[in-house]
Amino acid sequence: MKVYWRPADGTRTEITLGEVIGSGKEGDVYRFAGDGTLCVKVYREPRADVRRHIEVLMRIDAADWYVKEERHMEVAWPVDICEDEDGRATGFFMSTLSPRYFAARDAFSTARRARTPSLNWGCHVALAADLARMVGKLHAKDMLVGDLALPNLAVSSTGRVQFLDCDSFVITAGGRTYGGSTWRQDNSPPEGGPGKHTKATDFFAMAVAICEMLLEEFHPFAGVDTSVSSDDERSPAANIARGRSWLFHPDVRMPRGCPPPELLPGYLRDLAYAAFEKGARAPSVRPDARAWYQGLLKLGQSLRHCGRSPQHVFDAEEWAWCPWCERKDLLGGQDPFPSRHFAPAEPPWLQTLPTIGSMEPDDGDKTRNASVDRQGDACRADRDSGNDEERGERARKRAEHKRAWARIKMIHREDGEVTGTVTGVVKGGLIVDIGLRGFLPASLVDIGPVGDLQAYVGQEIKAKVVDMDANRNSVVLSRQAWLEQVQAEQRQTILSKLRPGQIVRGRVTRLKPFGAFVDLGGVDGLVRKSELSWTPVSHPKEVVGIGEELTVQILDVDVDRQHVTLSLKATQEDPWHRFARTHQIGQVVSGRVAGLEPFGAFVNLGDVDGMVHISELSWTSVSHPNEIVKIGQEITVQILDIDLDRNRVSLSLKQAALSALSAKLSGESVGRHRRAPV
Repeated sequence: MKVYWRPADGTRTEITLGEVIGSGKEGDVYRFAGDGTLCVKVYREPRADVRRHIEVLMRIDAADWYVKEERHMEVAWPVDICEDEDGRATGFFMSTLSPRYFAARDAFSTARRARTPSLNWGCHVALAADLARMVGKLHAKDMLVGDLALPNLAVSSTGRVQFLDCDSFVITAGGRTYGGSTWRQDNSPPEGGPGKHTKATDFFAMAVAICEMLLEEFHPFAGVDTSVSSDDERSPAANIARGRSWLFHPDVRMPRGCPPPELLPGYLRDLAYAAFEKGARAPSVRPDARAWYQGLLKLGQSLRHCGRSPQHVFDAEEWAWCPWCERKDLLGGQDPFPSRHFAPAEPPWLQTLPTIGSMEPDDGDKTRNASVDRQGDACRADRDSGNDEERGERARKRAEHKRAWARIKMIHREDGEVTGTVTGVVKGGLIVDIGLRGFLPASLVDIGPVGDLQAYVGQEIKAKVVDMDANRNSVVLSRQAWLEQVQAEQRQTILSKLRPGQIVRGRVTRLKPFGAFVDLGGVDGLVRKSELSWTPVSHPKEVVGIGEELTVQILDVDVDRQHVTLSLKATQEDPWHRFARTHQIGQVVSGRVAGLEPFGAFVNLGDVDGMVHISELSWTSVSHPNEIVKIGQEITVQILDIDLDRNRVSLSLKQAALSALSAKLSGESVGRHRRAPV
């Protein structure tokens, strides 16, 4: 490949490319034989806007990115454009990496023992903080990192980070956006992709890179998800799409050889949880660069050197013993940070990120540090006793306990549930093995009163975590809360299936003066007194009894208030319709006088009441119905009218008497004389 350079005088000169010193998705980086301080990035397939993009990057004031004290350029900005034979831009010149800098991969992976032995975990924290600072600086200048990943970074032993792949920055100039065409699935959130870079996608990639920096380059989504069977579904990209990080999901196995996630203090794990879990649902809630920077500064202030190995730096607020010594035991004696390569004193700029090796504690901190040192001495004495096998077993148990505590803490924070076996009964409750020793108070074993607690021993139960106290190593559980949640979920499921007009079966559970409560299989519905029967009811016990099975109709379902209104009489035939079906106008029926009013008498005909108007009581004038009939008297009446719209039956006593007389007279012999009063 022939590459040309066109300097300021306009002449075009072919340049000689040296060895390849780096490769990426878009092109390769070569040494420039003509100047040892420069290298050349040559694209394999140059984009149409590559010249304009590089020109925009070249107009950025590089002085803003130069650290004079460190003689350090924070970004490898383009110096000039190179062309192909046809004069098309095919790449650019940029500064060669300083000898004091090396690829980020060499600083954090297990290969660092040979390549960068002077770096300890305190340096890793400093580099992570500087990465967060750099991302914040780019965002403040209205640029996006775009392709943010460890392969695109260079780092130094002084805790400085340099961005190498500046042409992946997303920058807007003249109303047009440049960059953003490259992306990595392993470092992009579910909503990311080519041309879909935002601050939220930068925050996700930054969180991934910081976790890799602090966890020996292990990717937070590189675990084996046991909930899927295909290897293709277990890649970091697939785990990102499902939101399954081994940092927070117990059923995602940690990668082999990975350090414990407890290396990250709780506040950094909270930031990672917001970036990976909450951010998958709402990208806007991902922590920004400032939040990570402040969290890493806080971590730096609690770092201490191990008294056994100067290269072992750990968080004294989180650990009472050195995790790197413990990890050395777990790895069969392989030291993550060998002390034979003793690191020089940290540079002055790290005073904002102090460690015990770089500065002495102030007076207010000496008491706490002395306590930490005493705890560390005791733990080291315990760890050093016994043979290698015993020390390894104790280290394994401590690591398992910390992982179990972190897992239960995550479940507690997410209001999840734990499963465990009841191992014994103690005063006031049960002991449950959930990977830790959990206590289940007797008052929280069930929703109702509990009898013999001994009956629960050996049973596997589910419960909620209601309290955790690390100082007392205490975990308090509640099976009652879990049962209430299950019932609530069942109620929601049942309510979602109920519809007005449905006919359902249920059992009467309670009777109140205003109605009866019916259990529909997890949800109680109310049959009001007026819906129990077509006839007036004084108390529900007149119609139904507790424990009785009923067939009812749903009148209304209020999902928000979890109220279900039922009707018993709606499942029965309307007595007015039944009366109209079995009787006809003109028919003579018998009934009992149920009530008297000045305008007439009410007659009970079985399921319905009819009315005999005062004018229909007698052929003679009547001033009050009690002159003709009395309450409780059995009488014979004739049906005059049936009005189903108003549920009324009009009756006549005098017409019934006339019909009876006509029937009697129709049975007499013709010409026969009968004496009768006039």
